[in-house]
Amino acid sequence: MAGQLLRRPLLGTHPARGGPVGSDGEPTAPPIGVSLRPLGPLTDGVVTLRPFTPADATAVTEACQDPEIPHWTLAVPSPYTETHARAWIGLHGAAFAEAREANLAVTAADGGDLVGSISLIRLNWDLGTGRIGYWVAAPSRRRGYASRALLLVSDWAFGTLGLLTLELLTVVGNVASEGVATATDYLTSGRIDQIVPPGGPPPVPVRRWLRSVGSDPG
Repeated sequence: MAGQLLRRPLLGTHPARGGPVGSDGEPTAPPIGVSLRPLGPLTDGVVTLRPFTPADATAVTEACQDPEIPHWTLAVPSPYTETHARAWIGLHGAAFAEAREANLAVTAADGGDLVGSISLIRLNWDLGTGRIGYWVAAPSRRRGYASRALLLVSDWAFGTLGLLTLELLTVVGNVASEGVATATDYLTSGRIDQIVPPGGPPPVPVRRWLRSVGSDPG
């Protein structure tokens, strides 16, 4: 990959839900007693993942002014305002507590600056499946943050939460996101599906990528 292709943000799910059903089933309620809270920071020494706080609203708003984020993530409204960011962050506490989804800030471990977002959503606890969506802010692309964040969340989902299969969706043409999926051991059949974004038609072509428990990125 080269040039502008590497600058493209990655497919995400912020702030709306929807799209195709994740990995064989609708989201389901977790077993009794399961919660995604409390979640301590996840880090590999380069990136740190933590829950969003209201203080992140300005940084999220600034990142989402990049027109490529709503273009490739589908669910980010445009124009995007701080009201959108605050409303989205305000939903996270209940989603964590009810084990419906986990929306995490991707930050630089050496300074704490917000560089992106990664979400574990569409959790089907009966089937052990979920979907991951993510984006990286324009100034922080081409530094490997997306791959690192995806590996951290995947390992957490498999190792701590006990999920069996995770899914990614990439909009056709988002070569950077396809590269991240490949680098982190997600596989695709190559089949193209059509989804209708939360904002309505026309449908958008996407590729589905899956990774199962036990796979080990080289």
